[in-house]
Amino acid sequence: MKIKEIKNEIEKIRSEIEIDKMELANVPHRFQKIVENELKSKQNKVMELQQKIDELIQEGIVDRLQEPLNILQEMVNSFINDFNFEYPQDKEMFINQIYFEENDDELLINIKPKGSKIDHANIYNKTLLKVTVDNNKVIHEPKSTETFIETLRELSLDKIKNLNLVFLGVPLIADYKHERYQQKQIADSTFILTQVSKEKKKEILEFIAKKFNRKIKVELVK
Repeated sequence: MKIKEIKNEIEKIRSEIEIDKMELANVPHRFQKIVENELKSKQNKVMELQQKIDELIQEGIVDRLQEPLNILQEMVNSFINDFNFEYPQDKEMFINQIYFEENDDELLINIKPKGSKIDHANIYNKTLLKVTVDNNKVIHEPKSTETFIETLRELSLDKIKNLNLVFLGVPLIADYKHERYQQKQIADSTFILTQVSKEKKKEILEFIAKKFNRKIKVELVK
C-alpha cells in the first residue's frame, strides 16, 4: 500500500469518525457503548496507518536523499576543483577539515580546529576501509579509495567488469571518463567509479566477493 493510498484511507476514516461523533448524541443510550467502541477502533486504525506512513517514509529515505546528495557532491567537487588554492596542502586540509553542522533547519559549514600535527596517513578519513580476502590477504591503504581499488584488483577487474555493475548510472568499471562523477583512472581505458561512500564501497565489495565465492571481511576502522 502506497503512502498516498494510506493518506486517502486516513481521510476516509476521519470523515467517518466525525460523522459518528455527530450522530452519537442521537443514539439510544443502550447503543452508545457500541458506537463508542467503534469510534475508538477507528481512531486506533488511524494511528496504525499514520505509523505505517512513518515506516514507509523511513524505509525510502536513503533513495529519496540520493539525488540531492549527488547534486551537493557535484557542487562541492566542482568548487574544490575550480578554486585556486595557494598551496596543495591547503586543498588537502580543506577537504579534511570542512564539516556540516546542524543549525535548526539549516546547515552551517565550518572548519574543524587545526590540530598541532597533520596525520598524512589518514588525512581524508576518520575511518578507513580494511579488507581481508580469503582469510590471509589484508588490504589496508592510507585512503579508503585506494583500499577499494586494490581489493577490486584482487578480486579480478576483468571478471568484475563482466558483471556489468552500474551505480549512479555509471559502470563501476568503465572504459571512459564520465563528465559528472568521480572516477579513478588506473589504466589508459579503465576508470573505476569512486564517488560512493565508504559504507557503499563495503557493500559493493561484499556483493562481488559473494558472486565469486570468495571469502571477504570488510571493516571500517580508525
